[in-house]
Amino acid sequence: MQPRRTWIAIALATCFSWNGVISGQDNPPASAPPSEASYSPKKSEATTSADEWVKVSVENTNISVLMPSTPVTSQRVISAVAGTKTTVNLNIVEVGRNKSFVFAYNDVPKKPEDLLQIERILDGGVKGAVARTFGELVSVKKIEVGKLPGRDFVFECVQGENEQGIRLRVTSRLVLAGQTLYQMTYVAPLKEHNDAEAKKFVESFSQ
Repeated sequence: MQPRRTWIAIALATCFSWNGVISGQDNPPASAPPSEASYSPKKSEATTSADEWVKVSVENTNISVLMPSTPVTSQRVISAVAGTKTTVNLNIVEVGRNKSFVFAYNDVPKKPEDLLQIERILDGGVKGAVARTFGELVSVKKIEVGKLPGRDFVFECVQGENEQGIRLRVTSRLVLAGQTLYQMTYVAPLKEHNDAEAKKFVESFSQ
């Protein structure tokens, strides 16, 4: 069974894909999560880099990221909008019991046609992540990776349902390349969150 922290990261990945902007909404309701259709293994292409982190590449593209070790890969099929399904590709690395690195990507149902639609997809991804986990947004910034639009954001949420819950800090980067949304997410307890490590991961996205 995956640790709850990992499922939080997976929930973030699937909610980015499901964000309501695809259907014209500005912010999806937190009470309506995506429905799981399947969860099956999928091979990934990974090579060890010079600093011992692993380069994970996306097939048939120039897209890659660096992860601390070879990830566990899988796919999750979700309902994106009414009558539409999308496949989220997940690459997950657990470090001890405290940290998760997640690289996820999926196609949005329709390629955005203008800047307004691009902004709605990215902003909706940020809003959806925070709402889905009942979190608190710490910061958000518009970015470009090469010529690709994106968002860097940080938020905090609580793992657990009582006063003993663990406060988590989540550092994430969204990048939209045509019709494909890429997501790099680092999750760790607030007291153990390593800003340099999170930055190394999310900024390793390369095209």
